[in-house]
Amino acid sequence: TKQMKRKKSTDDVRSPLGGEGSMTSEEGEELGRRKKARTTFTGRQIFELEKLFEVKKYLSSGERADMAKLLNVTETQ
Repeated sequence: TKQMKRKKSTDDVRSPLGGEGSMTSEEGEELGRRKKARTTFTGRQIFELEKLFEVKKYLSSGERADMAKLLNVTETQ
């Protein structure tokens, strides 16, 4: 008789680097990890960001801090 090889399912493997077999979002939440909420910018904030982006694509850390203060957001937002 022919032996059938079992095809490995993605359910059988958990990859720590993500990709196939990685944790679902529900499983991550069960472990206390929360997906970060997106920032909702106001019309004025978008206007200022777009205006600056037309002139300069990359900001220095000081420029980023100044812009964050002007827009009343954190530097990472």
